[in-house]
Amino acid sequence: MTEGARFCGHCGAPAGSESKTAATVPPQIRPVPPVPGTANRRRRGLWIAIAAAAVVIAMAIAVPLAVLAGSDGEDATTVSTHRPTTTSATTPPTTTTGPGTSATSTSSTTSTTAAPAGGTPGDSAGTWVEMDIPDVPAEVYTVSVSDEALLMEAQTDTGFKLYAHMFEEGQLIEIPMDAPDAGGVDIDGRLAVWWEGRYDEEAGTYADQRIHACPLPDGPKVEVAGGGRSVGFPQVAGSWVTWVEGSPWDENPDEYWRMPIFGVIVDSEGVPAAEPIELMSSPIASVIGDSFWIYSLSKTHLAWEQMAATDIFDSGTYVMDLGSLEPLIVGNEAWRPSIGGDTLLYWENGLKATDLASGRVSEIDPAGNFATAGPTFAVYFRGVERDDASGWDIVARGFSGKYEQVLGEASDAPWLTSAIAASAHHVAFVAGGEVHVFEWQEAGR
Repeated sequence: MTEGARFCGHCGAPAGSESKTAATVPPQIRPVPPVPGTANRRRRGLWIAIAAAAVVIAMAIAVPLAVLAGSDGEDATTVSTHRPTTTSATTPPTTTTGPGTSATSTSSTTSTTAAPAGGTPGDSAGTWVEMDIPDVPAEVYTVSVSDEALLMEAQTDTGFKLYAHMFEEGQLIEIPMDAPDAGGVDIDGRLAVWWEGRYDEEAGTYADQRIHACPLPDGPKVEVAGGGRSVGFPQVAGSWVTWVEGSPWDENPDEYWRMPIFGVIVDSEGVPAAEPIELMSSPIASVIGDSFWIYSLSKTHLAWEQMAATDIFDSGTYVMDLGSLEPLIVGNEAWRPSIGGDTLLYWENGLKATDLASGRVSEIDPAGNFATAGPTFAVYFRGVERDDASGWDIVARGFSGKYEQVLGEASDAPWLTSAIAASAHHVAFVAGGEVHVFEWQEAGR
C-alpha cells in the first residue's frame, strides 16, 4: 500500500484491517451505552470522500466537486461494454442467527438455474435493462435516482449545473440555482435536495451555504437549512432531510473531522415542519490521504462510520432507529454502510447484509465492496482479474442471492468514482464519462 493510503488498491480493504472469516467473527449488532442527551432529542448511500487539502478549503463542497469526480472533474471509471451480463448466483449467501454463532451455507443450486419466478426487483424473474436517456448534459459527474426521476450534477463551461430527467414525462429540466456552486444531490420520489454555496476568494472558504429542497419538475424551491451554518451533504428519505456540519476535531484536527448529523422533518413540498435537531453528535471522519466517510439515511434508520473512538463510541459502523434514537454498533471492522428499506449493507471482510427488522445477517458477496442498497437488492463493485490486471465489475444482486446481473466493467478503483445510485426499480451510475441508467423489467413484459 502506498504511503498515506487508507485502502488497498486491489481489494479495497482498509489499512490495518485483519483477515477474519464470517465463521469466526460473525457480523453482529449490539447496543451501545446511552448517549447523553439522546433521550431528549426528537425526531439513504452517500459517499463523502475527503481530500485533506480540499477539506481545509471547504468541507461542504470538497467531495462533490473534486474527489468523487476525479481530480480533473471527470469520472475515472471506464466501462468496456454496455450490454448487461446475466448470471444466476453460484455462491448463495451464508447466514448467521445471531452473535457468536457460526456461519452456515444454504443449499446451492447450479450456475445454470434460472432466476426465481415472481417477486421482487433484482431478485426474481426479470432483468435490468439499460434506458435511453436523451439530452444528457455533458460532464455529469454525480447522479441520484428515484423511480420518478434521475438527478444529475454537471460541470459546464459556465459553471456547475443541476439537472433532472423526469421518467414519466421524458423531460429534462434544469434546476434553478441561487449560488455559483452546487452539489450533494439526493432524491426520494419527486423531492430533490442539494447543497449550494459561494466560494469566498479572500477568506479561502465557502459562504452562504444552504440546503435546498424542491418537488420536481416545477415545484417551489425551499431552503431547508443554512443561516450562516457550514451545512453540506444532504440526504432525503420519507419525511426526513439530513445533512452534516463538519469541522476539525479538537483532539486531532490534522487527521480527523467531527461530522455531526442533523435532520429535520419536512412535508411533501420539502418545507420543514419543525426546527432542525442534532441526530448524532459523535461521527468522526478521517481526512488523511484518499480517505472518505459515509453515512446513509432511510425512512426509518440512520447509519454512519465512526473512524476514530470518541465519547462512548469505538471505531466501526453504527445504525440508529429514527423512532427510538438508540445507536447500535454493527461491528468494529464494519465499514461503508448503505440502507435500503429494512436492509443494511456494509463491508466486513466481504459484502454483508443485516435485516434490521429480524437481525438476520447474510453474506451477499465475499468479493463485493462499495455497495448501494436498494429495497430488495444490492448494487456494488466486485474485484476481478482480467488479463493479469485487476478490475471491477458493477453488479446488481438480490438480497436472497439467487439472481445477479453484471451491469458494466470498471477498470479503476471505486473510491476514485462517484457512488452508485439505486431506488426500488432503478440503478444509475457514471462510468467512462457517460451516465448509465437501468430499469428493472419483470419477465414477460
